[in-house]
Amino acid sequence: MRKIAGIKIQEKKKRNPFLWLLLALFVFGAAGMFFFAAKEELPYVIAAIKNAQIQDGYTNFEDGAGNPEPNNALSGQDKPGGGNAAGGNGVQELPQDWNGIDWQGLRNMNEDIIGWIQIPDTSINYAILKGTRGDYYLNHHMDGTYNILGSIFLQAGSPDDMSDAHMILYGHNMASGQMFGELSNYGSVDFWKIHPYVYIYTPDKTTTFAVYAAYGTKDNSSTYTTGYTLGSREYKKWIAYTLEQAAYRTEFEPDGDAQIFTLSTCADYGVQNDRYVVHCVAIDEVTKESVE
Repeated sequence: MRKIAGIKIQEKKKRNPFLWLLLALFVFGAAGMFFFAAKEELPYVIAAIKNAQIQDGYTNFEDGAGNPEPNNALSGQDKPGGGNAAGGNGVQELPQDWNGIDWQGLRNMNEDIIGWIQIPDTSINYAILKGTRGDYYLNHHMDGTYNILGSIFLQAGSPDDMSDAHMILYGHNMASGQMFGELSNYGSVDFWKIHPYVYIYTPDKTTTFAVYAAYGTKDNSSTYTTGYTLGSREYKKWIAYTLEQAAYRTEFEPDGDAQIFTLSTCADYGVQNDRYVVHCVAIDEVTKESVE
């Protein structure tokens, strides 16, 4: 404060420009971090919303609808005591669109959809894709749009009807649990007891598979060998190899006469060429023709 002609004048305190610069940098830095964090999270949010919309709009698996009660007709094995994937009372329930899926609606959305995979009480409930390029659905959503979470897709060269003795399905191991993010849970026998069954749907049939082996492997191991013929010596030898790798044994041990699906994802521990796989053997099948 100073006096001019006897009048007291209140002076404003000078502001430190350095502090203002620091404050501005902090604000812009925080905004930038928020923007990049939101940008990183956005594909996960978009995928989750789209997945829910497609699942609700094109499938009906409530109360086990569409999932035939496994009777193990193809393997002759008993069901594990801890699991009833269909959640039913032993009576096969089939909704109006025969196996719970609006196939025409899905194909109108994306003609590359050739099947559907579901493991009840998990997040694995997605369309199966096959594009003209083997890795296209590594980073494209099942509706065909670009998304880093990708889709569940067949290996290159697989038949459209998924009829080979050994079929392989790929999906990302997402920390959010989306796609094949829950596959590594099969490392625990307790998880297997609750989720022993995998359902594969096509427009013509619903096949019940039983998980018989789960383990970590390399992306170039014998696990990924295909081209077998049901009942062949080579196929049975490969099955013996998968049983040797398994983290634990189950009562579902293939005899070589039934189809096997392998579900493959990246290993949790992040080594580039390491994978985690779950082998499933067909134990039951319901065809559209038999229902009609």
